[in-house]
Amino acid sequence: MSEPQYRVLGWDSEWFGIPIGRAEVPEITDASAAEMDAWARTQGLKCVYVFTGIAARSAAPPAGFKLMDKRVEYELDPLVLAKEPSDAADTMRPEEQGEVCELARQLFNDTRFSRDTRFPPARVKELYAEWVRQDSKGGRPGCLVVRHNGTVSGFITGRTDPADPARGSIGLLGVADSQRGLGLGRNLLDHVCRVFVESGVKRVTVVTQASNTAACHLYEGGGHIVASGYWYHRWYD
Repeated sequence: MSEPQYRVLGWDSEWFGIPIGRAEVPEITDASAAEMDAWARTQGLKCVYVFTGIAARSAAPPAGFKLMDKRVEYELDPLVLAKEPSDAADTMRPEEQGEVCELARQLFNDTRFSRDTRFPPARVKELYAEWVRQDSKGGRPGCLVVRHNGTVSGFITGRTDPADPARGSIGLLGVADSQRGLGLGRNLLDHVCRVFVESGVKRVTVVTQASNTAACHLYEGGGHIVASGYWYHRWYD
């Protein structure tokens, strides 16, 4: 990334009920902050997600930028991760969507959105339920689940790239607190990669946060980091 890139985020703006934008900058400096602030005010934005490949050099970045997350993107080889077929995971049944959405609301409580107290907590929780609904809309692989005693105890979502059928992406991966340590995350990842392989997908991308060490360890078993950087939030009052 050599030049700053700015765009208004229509979906996020509608979801949170305020005008939101995104800026990608090589580094947050006084000069880049001033340029971004001028653009944001011209657009009438209340919040900007700022992504940069370089962490701010001081504990207090300029102009009220707050560090929220370190983003890590992996590229996975689904052939490496897909194992022998098993009954460990299965496609989510339509009647299970509400259960999966509720699990998503419970699990994703340590993200950059939940850490930023200026976003309404209820709306943040519902964001991940909506993610499940969107990834489940008919495309492959959709949402896959593992069950324990007839109850959904974990899930994973994914989709193929409409512009490139050989590429896919993983959206969310979550396991109920009571079922962790049993290898369910690995089972879900194996299963979704098997579905990807059956669909002709050769490469799969997934994004997580560096603080989620369990997820990072899981993805490192079948892939490598292709990009990383830092998310800051900048609010305008």
